[in-house]
Amino acid sequence: MRKLPDIGKFLAIAVTTAVTAYPFSGFAETDCPAITKVTFWGEVTHASVRQHVKDKLAGNWVAYLNQLQRQQTTLTKISQRGSDTVIKRKGKN
Repeated sequence: MRKLPDIGKFLAIAVTTAVTAYPFSGFAETDCPAITKVTFWGEVTHASVRQHVKDKLAGNWVAYLNQLQRQQTTLTKISQRGSDTVIKRKGKN
């Protein structure tokens, strides 16, 4: 298994934290910074995050925030152990 470079680990955690901190649709587009560009994520916008929460989580932002927190916790633990991980999205590593 290929080891994720340290910068990749940092970026994954930083992006997760940024998305967790700024997901609320009422002011997302005016008060939030742009979502960090990550090549394998494709185009992610405030509108696409809102749509994802609406479609996949029935508009439940608490569930979304909990999901992001679990992902961040998992990535942090993997990083602290110095272990490898592969992040997949739409069948791509």
